[in-house]
Amino acid sequence: MYRTFLDTMPGILRDAYLNNTSQDLDPWYHKVDYYLKEIDRPVYNHIRSVLNPSDTYSSAANDPHVLSFLKKCCYPWFKQMFVGSLTADPLLFVWDQYLITSDIPKFYDELIPAIAASMIITLRDFLLKCRSPTDMEAVLHKRTNIIITRQLQSVIVRFFLPDFRNRMSKSDFGPVIDPTEGRQWTGFNRDHVPPVANRPDQRFTDREKQEQTLLLEKRLREEMAKREENERALQAKIDQLQRDMERMKYNQVPVLPTVQPVQTIYEPVTIVTTRLQTPPERYIVNETRPRPITPVKEIPKQKPPQGNTPIHDLLRKIAQTCNRVAHGEGKNAIALNEQTKNDIRIHKLDLKMAERQVIGRTLKVDEWDDLPPAQKEVYSQQMLEAVKTRIQKRYTAARNS
Repeated sequence: MYRTFLDTMPGILRDAYLNNTSQDLDPWYHKVDYYLKEIDRPVYNHIRSVLNPSDTYSSAANDPHVLSFLKKCCYPWFKQMFVGSLTADPLLFVWDQYLITSDIPKFYDELIPAIAASMIITLRDFLLKCRSPTDMEAVLHKRTNIIITRQLQSVIVRFFLPDFRNRMSKSDFGPVIDPTEGRQWTGFNRDHVPPVANRPDQRFTDREKQEQTLLLEKRLREEMAKREENERALQAKIDQLQRDMERMKYNQVPVLPTVQPVQTIYEPVTIVTTRLQTPPERYIVNETRPRPITPVKEIPKQKPPQGNTPIHDLLRKIAQTCNRVAHGEGKNAIALNEQTKNDIRIHKLDLKMAERQVIGRTLKVDEWDDLPPAQKEVYSQQMLEAVKTRIQKRYTAARNS
């Protein structure tokens, strides 16, 4: 950075080094005097009153005592570019501003005096307590090391930044964000660096960029909200159509009752025709004309829909399941039929054997119906016990075998 500073040293400062005089820096002193008078008038008046208690000069004219005092205090600042006066952080901030704006012609003539005036304004509380020129010189020579970067930035932004922006916007150069974009770093970079392309018409302030970003985000949110609303409306229509289809599918069409044709009998209407200037009784004509009867069309009967309904489907599935459980399927159905026939045959045999055991013989076909009810009840109970006994013996024999 120091070698870059030497390459870009202002001509007025180089002349001051070569001539070893402070007269070449008079324009900077006058600007510091002007800044103090315009920005912080109480400090300027206090310095003038301490330097010249008689106060014989008007407020509009430049006070030579104040100007001489500023030359004495600011000369080491300008000559050393604030080295030894500011600590590292504020010094680097000042040098950054100088290098960034170095492509703007003569911009240092405004920047460096503004930095000096900002330092004096930052130390105003100490200067207002001074009662002698020696005390003020001591403050400006020894108290500058307490200035921090934030204080300098605050004063520059408040009092100098608008003028700096106007100055930079009118220039065809800079400011350069990276010094390597505008010049080569001597001794470190020998490559060709493209020219500066940062023109005023290409620059946007942070506020404009932020407004554009907010506008784009707002449009994006509106577009997303509109799209979501359209999707919700479309989904609602789809759901409504599905509900209508389900309702049409399961609702039965009502059967209209048969309307019998109704015939209306009209009585004959007597039409009387008369002619003027003749006896009315001779020309009375009685004519009977029946009104036409419009036949009523019969409304054809509508058959009830044979479509499947959920209840019909459920009952049909239940019936199919019962049939499948009762009769089986395939080979299982054949085996189940054979087993059923065998069980029926065995049951008939058990009944006949029970009749022989209880009654002593096998009854004929209609003989059971001729028995008295009391006898039927006694025989039925005894035959039931006999059948149970046979079944129990058969199962016991099968289990033991």
